[in-house]
Amino acid sequence: MGKNRKGSHVGVVLSFMIFIAFLIFLYPLLIKPAIEANKSNQYLLDDLKTKLTEEVSAELTVSSVEANIGTNQNCIELNNFISIT
Repeated sequence: MGKNRKGSHVGVVLSFMIFIAFLIFLYPLLIKPAIEANKSNQYLLDDLKTKLTEEVSAELTVSSVEANIGTNQNCIELNNFISIT
């Protein structure tokens, strides 16, 4: 009537064990170098951010001038125009 299936699960278990062994073999070859490369890239990005911030940053000085010029004056005199504090 029916087939004898007492040993049919052996192939499934064996295939599963081969798959797990393959993953264990694959981890040191592909996964671990990718994680280490990601850490190295993060260091490079942090260094780049620091250097760009240093290069782009500058001290900003704001000055304002109020000029009341009459109709017969040809020039403006600036007293204490730049004062560094």
